[in-house]
Amino acid sequence: MAKKKMNTKQGVEARLDNSLLLGNYMLSKLGVQSWEELVRNMKAPNLEGWDEENVSYFCRVLCNQLKDWAGVVKVEDVLRYDRHIYDYTLQINDLRQDKIVWKYFQWVELLFVEIYLDKYFSDKEELCSDLNRYRRDVFLKKTDCYIEPFFKEITIDRLNKLAVWCATGSGKTLMMHANMLQLRHYANLYGMDYNNTLLITPKENLSKQHRGELEQSGIQVQVFSKKGGSLYKDQYVQVTEITKLAEEDGELKVNVDFFEKNNLVFIDEGHRGTSGDTWKQLRNKLSEKGFCFEYSATFGQGIAAESNNKKRNNLLWEYGLATLFDYSYKYFYNDGYGKDFVTRNVKMMADEAQEYLYMLGGLLGFYEQLRLYNDKKEDLLPYNIEKPAAIFVGNTVSNAKSELSDIVRLVQFFQRFTTESEKTVAGIDALLSGKDGLVDADGYSIYKNAFSYLRETGSSAIEIYDDMLASIFNSSLHGAKLHLDRMKGADGEIGMRMGNSAYFGVVNVGNPKDVTDACGAFVHTDVRDYSKQSLFENINEKDSRINILIGAKKFSEGWSSWRVSTMCLLHVGQGDGSEIIQLFGRGVRLKGYGFSLKRTSCLGDGQQPDFVPKHISVMETLNIFGMKADYMDEFSRIIKEEGVDEDSHNRVNVELPLMPNIVDLEKKRLKYLRLKKGKKFVKDVPLLQLSFESAMLEKPVVLDRYSQIKTFSSNSSEQNALSIDKNEVKLTEKELSLIDWSKLYLVLMEYKRLRGMYNLIMRQQVLREIAADTTWYVLFVPETSLVWDDYLRVSCMWQDILTTLLQGYIDKFYKRHKSAWVNHNLETVSLTSDMVGFDEKIQLEISKRLYDGFKQTLDKVKSQLEDRTFSSSIRIGPGFHALFCSPHLYSPLMYYNGAQKDENGEQLIEISPVALVDSEYMFVDKLMEYVDSKPKELDGYEVYLLRNQSKTGIGFFVDAGFYPDFILWIMNGKHQYVTFIDPHGLGRAKGFADPKVRLYEMLHGETEVEIGDRNLTLNSFILTPTRYGEVRRWGLAVNPKATDVDIRDMFADHHVYFMKEDVRYVEKLMKAIIP
Repeated sequence: MAKKKMNTKQGVEARLDNSLLLGNYMLSKLGVQSWEELVRNMKAPNLEGWDEENVSYFCRVLCNQLKDWAGVVKVEDVLRYDRHIYDYTLQINDLRQDKIVWKYFQWVELLFVEIYLDKYFSDKEELCSDLNRYRRDVFLKKTDCYIEPFFKEITIDRLNKLAVWCATGSGKTLMMHANMLQLRHYANLYGMDYNNTLLITPKENLSKQHRGELEQSGIQVQVFSKKGGSLYKDQYVQVTEITKLAEEDGELKVNVDFFEKNNLVFIDEGHRGTSGDTWKQLRNKLSEKGFCFEYSATFGQGIAAESNNKKRNNLLWEYGLATLFDYSYKYFYNDGYGKDFVTRNVKMMADEAQEYLYMLGGLLGFYEQLRLYNDKKEDLLPYNIEKPAAIFVGNTVSNAKSELSDIVRLVQFFQRFTTESEKTVAGIDALLSGKDGLVDADGYSIYKNAFSYLRETGSSAIEIYDDMLASIFNSSLHGAKLHLDRMKGADGEIGMRMGNSAYFGVVNVGNPKDVTDACGAFVHTDVRDYSKQSLFENINEKDSRINILIGAKKFSEGWSSWRVSTMCLLHVGQGDGSEIIQLFGRGVRLKGYGFSLKRTSCLGDGQQPDFVPKHISVMETLNIFGMKADYMDEFSRIIKEEGVDEDSHNRVNVELPLMPNIVDLEKKRLKYLRLKKGKKFVKDVPLLQLSFESAMLEKPVVLDRYSQIKTFSSNSSEQNALSIDKNEVKLTEKELSLIDWSKLYLVLMEYKRLRGMYNLIMRQQVLREIAADTTWYVLFVPETSLVWDDYLRVSCMWQDILTTLLQGYIDKFYKRHKSAWVNHNLETVSLTSDMVGFDEKIQLEISKRLYDGFKQTLDKVKSQLEDRTFSSSIRIGPGFHALFCSPHLYSPLMYYNGAQKDENGEQLIEISPVALVDSEYMFVDKLMEYVDSKPKELDGYEVYLLRNQSKTGIGFFVDAGFYPDFILWIMNGKHQYVTFIDPHGLGRAKGFADPKVRLYEMLHGETEVEIGDRNLTLNSFILTPTRYGEVRRWGLAVNPKATDVDIRDMFADHHVYFMKEDVRYVEKLMKAIIP
């Protein structure tokens, strides 16, 4: 292993993630110094998508935090780039049934590309000068970067290559498609002529895969042919493989000179460029006068594998300057994307029997996943879980002259599983009963927390063995002989079967004869003609019975499957870190609930499903073990270098029961609202005709184009910007004559579909009539934008304005009718114990490194809950409390401030249901303090509280998707005051007109009237940690001359209280609820 190069002055390691000159430069263009500083406010899942003005919520967040500094991208430019991203997204989604909704990191990548390409194509010299200024004045002075390669000047010829470093499973293919549209847009905009758009892949099967995906994105594509393709080849993406490019023509090769030098080049698995000069020379020639994008999950590992320090520094110079975007695995995992993983490693095997037991434990873990999939298939459907498969991966095939290779030893293990059935059943029993004796270096049982589902089933060891034979090996016969069939016609494949059963596995290696020869002494071997599709290529088919894949590096790249759930390392842990991360990436890929790409435990507010299968974590965890301890040690070293602390993945699971704080809840008859059973707006109102309604004039649609050139802060000078006299305009016949009504209609139909307004009927003529009326909207446009200087610009502007206005009208129209329907179909229901979930348990996952320090306190909490003696809050650790709140329906409420992280920022504690955030904790603590003080205002009243769970708790207006954070009941005899409370920030709220802010009006004016229950009073409040100064502009927007006293009164009138600035907010809340 090469000695690690260090920055001798600063002690910074010579790694790519420490050398990202361009990435740091891009962050500086947005006024931040770190990735986390840029994105910390973008990660909420409800920020995904676009608002009614077709501006992404990510863009809104970024614009609000941009600094008005020299060199920082302007707000108006960010909005322009965001509009481009919206247009690219529409094109990519046009043919897709499942529409793409960008994750925050994907949107940031697209934004970075927009900023860079705009600067590059408009003024390369200025971009080069600016980068050199940043390199010289900022980057070389950083103490946390490896700076040795960056003392030389950047030249313009270095700027036409970008590298995108993102984890496997993070959607880099879709980002690539958008990048293609971006590059073509700016090349065309600035008059660059290019010969070809080329996509270069490692392997032919990956080229086929890319072709299909490009077609889904509406991008014209063809496989490259030397014989010539389309007449308009510059409009197509031409796909070919690295292996077909050369400096000279050949039967299966093409000279890169054929393409000339001004091409737009996209390279998948770009880490190959870090491992050889020949390929880099070919790549450089293809894009010498064009532009190149490279994509890989393992740029860093490829560079780290270079043992020559000079060559490594050259690579760090090249890729440090080219890597625009780093979302490698450490970021991907820490954001909750992809599967979790657990490693099982025994430092020393006492004997052969213990080694067999260790391998059996790995196979039993895979069986548990397979059985859970088969038993709970319907429950798992919403989670997009594929049938599990186990991969066994090695880099040696056979060594007949010495000891057996890992692959041959594995074949021997499978044979012993059937022929030594009594020993195997005894081993299964030992593993399930915790008597296996397999411990790690710290003395923890490696299988202690495993097999929870199997234990729960109550199946005996022999029953499990028989089912393992059936579900893994497609066999029912004890003692069946293992057959290895070398497949003629299927390159490198060996089919594995038990007796005459269907194939259960496939070995895919370079020389299959070596394997069958080495195994011939203890299994049956044969050669069979196989003209069907290969077993390996068929594994993703629904009817595939292949459960086990064995290969020599076959699966490291150019292979796509969502099935991998268990991975065994066979002499692959040594050497190339790129292959380890590629292999690992294949296993942790996850579609997730609602295609969120996230583990269920990491879903945020608004993402949680209504029902979570009990053992979903088993299906969302990659099990990793190795044939030898050395392999696992090497894996641990490489994954740690990737920035993931493996120790934090080894967790202890703790369950805490819930203790009801109220006896006989049903007798209290606490009321809540729900839709009458069977009611669905789309079903009950199947034909809702869009029309012009005078009622829409009460709250007109407001579109302020000034907002696209100004952002606000609590700074008083900026607040004064609200007081300017804005230019209000209306669309006349002149502007309407510019509208492309067919295009407008199609965009609005897509808008309607994306928002689920399936029962809304729109006619183009009605849209024209609504547009002709000027009373339903308020439009502000700067006079400078109204100049008719360019027909295309002006027509596009008015097309965009009318589209946005009509989207606002449609949204208000639909919500108005839906709200009226919901109010008319509500009923009051009494809360029951089942609805609250008293029988549920709180699930804690705690890193082993923390658990020993918490164990005694956790045992105390659990004991008190079980004995029903829990009566005061208990501090478990820093920022980690089990809370007792007397008004709350149950205990404990868990509070965790997220402070327990490893050095990479990864959470060491996971809690389900989600723990209270700081603002919720503040409210609960303040409420209990007030109630326990027994104020006169509460004499004769009973107070009850419920912390609700988004999507899984007590739904209010379920069809409208509203789940209140807290429900507060105040009872006086038969009368109940039911109040919905939201203790969160106002960052996304749109002023006093925001529906959540004005919910109290609907509850008072509509819902109470419809229900007609004199003993029920409904209300809602927002308790916000947001500072008054940050939202003071809301009041100025209503009255530019309002004083602070006036504005604070406006907030109180709208039931908004400031938690951090008013110590009496709970008292005021109570007085506002009780007349």
